[in-house]
Amino acid sequence: MSHPTSSAAYAALTTAAIVWGGSVVAQKVALGPFSPVEISVFRGVGALVFLVPLWWWKEGRATVSTRDIGIFIALGLGVLGNHLLVQ
Repeated sequence: MSHPTSSAAYAALTTAAIVWGGSVVAQKVALGPFSPVEISVFRGVGALVFLVPLWWWKEGRATVSTRDIGIFIALGLGVLGNHLLVQ
């Protein structure tokens, strides 16, 4: 595995700072037309759109058991509760 160059590392750090800092502004703008619950749902669905294909690409198509689905639902409700308490 090759090591990234320092330019790539600086680009990654800059991108992370922009996305992280921009998320506060995006949340403030989004709270105008949408409720906190709607924003949390949109954020979760948007993340799934990117993360599930990435997961399948990196790990291969995985099987998910009924127990896993229950854990995912509990985690999703926990994140939703966190978002509601922070907003």
